[in-house]
Amino acid sequence: AYAELTGSYQSISLLLGGLLPRPERITSPPYSLLLEKAWEYPDILGGKASALAHIQRKTEIPVQTGFVITTHAFHRFLEENNLQRVIAAELRRVNLQDPKRLLKIADRLQQSIMDGTVPQDVRQSVLDSMDHIVGTDSFTPWAVRSSAIAEDGESSFAGQYETVLGVKQEDIFTAYKKVLASKYTPTALTYRLHCGLADSEVPMAVLVLPMVDSRTS
Repeated sequence: AYAELTGSYQSISLLLGGLLPRPERITSPPYSLLLEKAWEYPDILGGKASALAHIQRKTEIPVQTGFVITTHAFHRFLEENNLQRVIAAELRRVNLQDPKRLLKIADRLQQSIMDGTVPQDVRQSVLDSMDHIVGTDSFTPWAVRSSAIAEDGESSFAGQYETVLGVKQEDIFTAYKKVLASKYTPTALTYRLHCGLADSEVPMAVLVLPMVDSRTS
């Protein structure tokens, strides 16, 4: 009944957002954390990885080994590719009452992420974590999953972000960028706005797990 108020709300929200303190964007290490150590850094793991690290630390439940590419790495990626201003400029043009414009903005944002380069210091940290888990076994396939801040919390974001399965080691950074880019799909953008969350409040961490062959399911 009040759909016409959405545009006004967004304009007011953007103006207020410029006056309020923004979450700190830290671009320094750690960029990658093994799950068994990640529990010490709950604020940079995202909901999914934080929960898994907590279960591994506090319970006897068997948890698959893996590692987390932290929100610090996400901020480092944006910094390396000068994407903060690009993203902010595009998001200022979002109008949920204009689906065609939303689709075009989402496409441009996702393509900007996919065209970006993962910084060498982030790449090395990720490769070190992979080597720690599988050693010289470069044939191990990986699951690369979203673990954004606010995901699996009060706002579930269920099904909004990307999961890439069966990833070869040489494709790990392409898969990583796909997960980052999924933060800007039309549905994820719409859901986040309906939840009243600013883009800066939901930086993306990524959970990486070696895949295993199942005996039963």
